[in-house]
Amino acid sequence: MKKWKVEELSQFITSVRPWSREFQYNNTDWDKIIEVAKIFQGVDTNEVVRAFALFDAQNTNDFRGDYLESSKAFLLLRLIFELPEHARDERPGGPGWLTEGRDLNPDGTVNLGWPLTWKGGNPLLASQCLGYEGFSYSAKSDYLFLNSRFKQRDLTHLGRR
Repeated sequence: MKKWKVEELSQFITSVRPWSREFQYNNTDWDKIIEVAKIFQGVDTNEVVRAFALFDAQNTNDFRGDYLESSKAFLLLRLIFELPEHARDERPGGPGWLTEGRDLNPDGTVNLGWPLTWKGGNPLLASQCLGYEGFSYSAKSDYLFLNSRFKQRDLTHLGRR
């Protein structure tokens, strides 16, 4: 297995297509984020934490027109971890991202992986980015939270649609 440098891992995050108002990912976009997620799943946790911390530190100009640079890490983390789509009495772990209730299911449960949803074993974007408010998003903190509560998703069957 290749040993990745923290700087390379941070660049991988940057290479992912952002989550924007134009929310459709094409097959190439999905292949890229899945490839990056698989790389991160194969790296030591301490190195992943350092990579997300470096991404956060380098991301001083978050707003990029119709998207936030931090949305790349936000989507990536929702792909890396197996987050329940029908959780009860819980809220998503990435506070600040505006949902306007779109993370809520008709049965009253919440999709902790929102804005990702899964159909036929493949990820889909359920909504465009509606914005962000509050304290700055920390990819490192989000990773630490998700890693402490959820297992990593099995991505072996995904890629090259």
